[in-house]
Amino acid sequence: MFLLDERGIVVQRRFQRNYRVRESGLGLLEQALNVSLPDAGPSASVDRERVRISVHLDSPTYWRYQQLRAVVELDIASGYHVYAPGSPDDYVSLGVEVSADAVEVGEPLWPAARPFSIEGLDEQLQVFEGSVRVAVPFELIIQRGEPMGDRAVTVMVRYQTCDAGNCYLPEEVSVQLMVEERPSVE
Repeated sequence: MFLLDERGIVVQRRFQRNYRVRESGLGLLEQALNVSLPDAGPSASVDRERVRISVHLDSPTYWRYQQLRAVVELDIASGYHVYAPGSPDDYVSLGVEVSADAVEVGEPLWPAARPFSIEGLDEQLQVFEGSVRVAVPFELIIQRGEPMGDRAVTVMVRYQTCDAGNCYLPEEVSVQLMVEERPSVE
């Protein structure tokens, strides 16, 4: 698949592991425009003291060979940050996991992080601040002849908020979203 800009120039080529696998239309728009579309798919939000976490799927339905995305958005309170993946083991990095019965999960698509250093330490760290958007592609695996039916998808977000002088206890937020089987076209 190719994504074109407004002048008709190819700006992205997209390939899947199998010619049958297709991304959702809403998911393509969300990713190409880097926005969250209202009512794209099932969603949930959780408010914590220093972070608001919103999770949604990029489609309200699925069918065999469809690639979906779980989109996680964090709104981190001013003055706080979370560590980006790849931080040293002593720091709890932001993590997003997607699980369901018979699922194949791809690599998360992380935004750019900013450099951060702690006075007195000789380490260069990477952090996220403000609004952060992570997308995790996945495919619900349905074997030939197996009934599809509605499926539960669990998205777990692990993080630790810190400010310039303190780090708070790591937290986990888990939400379960139901995605409906898309009716077959006869």
